[in-house]
Amino acid sequence: MAQISIGEKAHNFQYASPWEGKKDFFTQTVNHRSLLLFLRYLGCTTCQLEIHNLIQDDQKFKQAGVDVYVVLQSSAATITGEVKQGDIPFELVLDPDQVLYQTYGIGSRDPDKARTPEHQAKVQAAKALGLTHGKYEGNELQLPATFIIGPDHIVEYAYYGKEGSDVPAHDVLLKKIGDVSV
Repeated sequence: MAQISIGEKAHNFQYASPWEGKKDFFTQTVNHRSLLLFLRYLGCTTCQLEIHNLIQDDQKFKQAGVDVYVVLQSSAATITGEVKQGDIPFELVLDPDQVLYQTYGIGSRDPDKARTPEHQAKVQAAKALGLTHGKYEGNELQLPATFIIGPDHIVEYAYYGKEGSDVPAHDVLLKKIGDVSV
């Protein structure tokens, strides 16, 4: 499918939560602003770093009135085998078949393209925290994407990553959220 743009209605979807079973995205997000962040999978070192940083900034997003949803290609068995319920204060959306990635038009990285210095810096930051690569799942070349979705389910911000760890900084996202607040 084509990439989704600012001003378009977000795509609704049903998703599996690791501990609570099936949920409906629009039902969960009605009258709430949401940050929908597509990463790769739990074992990915830079994805672990992003999840760590989201946990650190969870209160900032909550204070901004934003519910965070992180889409991963991981299976429920992988998540529940490595993470205790409640350790992650935001919703994990499991998409091991990568249907949502396709629905939102998120592509894959060119395997022949060299890694950027920014990516290498994130890998080093992850290592400094003691994060190590875990189980491989899904598409290793999957790119990330980030969306801010309004309470009316209209996309207020859309960013498609150009590198495997290309996710906007949280201060940038919080500013965007503030700029579009009602």
